[in-house]
Amino acid sequence: MFDIPDETEAMIFDCDGTLVDSMGIHWNAIHKTFASFDKNCPQHFLEERAGVPLADVIYQFNEKYNENIDVDEFFERKHEYSKDSLKNVKPILPVVNIAQNHHPEKPMAVVSGGSQENVNRSLKNIGLEDHFDPVLTADTPLPPKPAPHLYLEAAERMDVKPGKCLVFEDGKSGIKGAKKAGMGVININEYNI
Repeated sequence: MFDIPDETEAMIFDCDGTLVDSMGIHWNAIHKTFASFDKNCPQHFLEERAGVPLADVIYQFNEKYNENIDVDEFFERKHEYSKDSLKNVKPILPVVNIAQNHHPEKPMAVVSGGSQENVNRSLKNIGLEDHFDPVLTADTPLPPKPAPHLYLEAAERMDVKPGKCLVFEDGKSGIKGAKKAGMGVININEYNI
């Protein structure tokens, strides 16, 4: 299904919406959290920021809509709403199959805008917790997507030049970040998955 260029030496995967079909779980938890603050957030606002760490999304929401939602409190409530649902997360099989077929011959990493705990939980629930090193998330102290920093850090830790890395992504911010890092990108939204 996916055309892997011959020069690919390492692969980097987004988690939510790429390896695991979890975006619905996260959207529902985010909307439920907004409701707990008596607020409503347009779905398109969230979709435009897919892959961006939740804290940044809330800062942007506060700025755009002149609100003052406590970011830490929002994060805690959303985490509680989503953690149980992630037990039922399903793999996105065409992408998971790529990871399984190339493990352990190629180094592989995860670069996600999700929390470390949620990403680790999702990877464990689909049986891929031992396939990726490093796993970089919103908890990694580097600028988030669409900045290229997390991708460049993943390449450095895998000891592979950025131009030899292939990134699997579904979010606009992640695609931009990977391209800024000089990496090849497969936008899984372009496939009928």
